Amino acid sequence: MPTQQSESAPGPSVKPRILIIGFGALGILYGWTLAQGGAEVVAYARSNAELIRKDGVDLKSLKYGEHLGWKPAAVASSESEAQQHGPYDYVLCTFKVVPELQSISSLVAPLISPSSNIKPLLILVQNGIAIEQEPYEKLCMGNDAPFSGLISCCAWLGATLREGRICEHGGLETLNIGLYPTPEAKELQQGSERVKAWESFIEVYSAGGGGAIRSEDVQIARWRKIFWNACWGGLCFTSRQTVMSLLSDDSLEYTVPVVKILMSEFEPYLSMNRCMQVARATGLGPESLPDSAMDDAFNITYPERPSNPDRQGRLAPGFKPSLLIDLEAGRPMELVPGVGNVCTLARKHGVSTPALDLVLASLRPAQVAAVKSARQERGLDTKTIEGSGGPPAKAL
Repeated sequence: MPTQQSESAPGPSVKPRILIIGFGALGILYGWTLAQGGAEVVAYARSNAELIRKDGVDLKSLKYGEHLGWKPAAVASSESEAQQHGPYDYVLCTFKVVPELQSISSLVAPLISPSSNIKPLLILVQNGIAIEQEPYEKLCMGNDAPFSGLISCCAWLGATLREGRICEHGGLETLNIGLYPTPEAKELQQGSERVKAWESFIEVYSAGGGGAIRSEDVQIARWRKIFWNACWGGLCFTSRQTVMSLLSDDSLEYTVPVVKILMSEFEPYLSMNRCMQVARATGLGPESLPDSAMDDAFNITYPERPSNPDRQGRLAPGFKPSLLIDLEAGRPMELVPGVGNVCTLARKHGVSTPALDLVLASLRPAQVAAVKSARQERGLDTKTIEGSGGPPAKAL
């Protein structure tokens, strides 16, 4: 149980209790790291709960080394078990954001006891843009809200789950950690309760060896990752290949020019440039999101090509973007936060995004089938949620 007995923010001397929802590759990696930093980690898992209880998890990481059989402080496989293991100081979400299947708030709320005397901070370590508003309004606003605030994170790493309990991780790992809504300078200076809790989480994660980056506006980092998904990720989706396959000597002369074209500021119909236009339209100017962010998105991956003797080994050999993994497995994809929300914002601000429209349209049939199947398995209405799939065809 956490030593904290009020709604005040946990300080450096407090051993925070953290519920991690979704104990796949990311949940294992962040759970282990936070535990090394002094946190008590409770894993909420469904399909792999018994495996974790029995054998623990294996972390095989180029950054952290090999750690076999690690177990969190507790494992919950039901909503009631998750409530019993509380109260929590933080609730960290690593599950995929698929609003067509189920909203973030509807997945999180049942795991927190309504009688808890502690209001935890909700932490989203999930892909995409414009994902925070729904859980913030449903879970963090009002006197009766179960959460005291929201931390939004953007993760840069390559990790894969094997056999339900083995996390294979490369050398790349950074986590931009920011508050939502973005705090004003005055609040940062005065150190509000949510600012203190934010800083305490960063301290625990850093103490565990994590690559924490304190982000006063984490939306900048989220857009930078969207740029990566628009070029390297987009080519992975269409080719159905790993990132390292795109970087092989036999493919470089074909793949790299296409990725660079996707980033070109001279072509009016290419997704990277259009993504920057959408980001600019939402209020992110060149002083906070410079044009060089497009080059950064290219250079975070290109030096990892096998033929480069100076490669850092930050990418696991078989790494695929999570959207491609889900597509190949017939599972619901994070299509809305990664592509659909960009297109929706583009419509709102009068920016055309033909290349992203093509990606969205080509993946949508597979998404509809996967969502219907998943909703049927959960006993839910097999219709997708209205308005959650991106802009309708008539708006393209």
